[in-house]
Amino acid sequence: MKSNFKFLVLAATCALFCVGCEPKTVPVGAYQAPGTTPDRTTVANFNDDTANINPFLFESGVPGDTVTFHGAVTVVNNFTAPPKADEFAVMTIEGPGANNSPLACHVSGAVTDYGDGVYPAIDLQAQMEGGKRYNMSFFTGVNFYFKTGVDDNVKKRVFQIPLFETQAVPTGNCDNSTNRCYDHFGTALSATNGSWQKLSLKFSSLTRQGFGFPLTPTDLSGFNLTQVLWLLWEEGNANAAGTATVDFWVDEIQFF
Repeated sequence: MKSNFKFLVLAATCALFCVGCEPKTVPVGAYQAPGTTPDRTTVANFNDDTANINPFLFESGVPGDTVTFHGAVTVVNNFTAPPKADEFAVMTIEGPGANNSPLACHVSGAVTDYGDGVYPAIDLQAQMEGGKRYNMSFFTGVNFYFKTGVDDNVKKRVFQIPLFETQAVPTGNCDNSTNRCYDHFGTALSATNGSWQKLSLKFSSLTRQGFGFPLTPTDLSGFNLTQVLWLLWEEGNANAAGTATVDFWVDEIQFF
């Protein structure tokens, strides 16, 4: 009996000291993307004097949980061919940036609208996966700084998030002949008259205009967050005839 008691005491002591010492298995989905070293949440901040997407940007469901085809922030002039060469804008990396940063992205130029229902506009695209689909479902929103110059006099400014299903072919899956493409999730932006404004936008707060094909789910959540093509800042004259000056800045783009 004495030897058995010792065995029981030793077994109980071992169990006591081993509690909490066994390796733990992290539940699927419990991983938290680091926010500092390396930076996994910044999309682009331009402080390296380039418009490149952060190569360490977190992305769910891909090898290494990191963007694969990390692209760049780029300006797009949609209507440039004669006889209606409606858009002329350039993008430069200049300083000073927002929030005491040295550099930011600056888009300047002009857009001419003939009031004929074509809606020419200048696009600034942050292509996380180089124009391919990006899985944004790990995050719940996006922060960025926005500024318009005092000479910027367009009638329409928006921030939008195009999806594969809302973008026209060939970059998306929407048939443009239906006139139901480009109904992206987004929000209107206001002129800032030369001052930086920080915007913090939850994806759930972004809405569509309603002319596009229905999506499931109907908000920017779930499957829709896995189909993101790029982040979009757009300026145009909203079908009002005339030429308008485009002069806006974007900086410190970061998911949260």
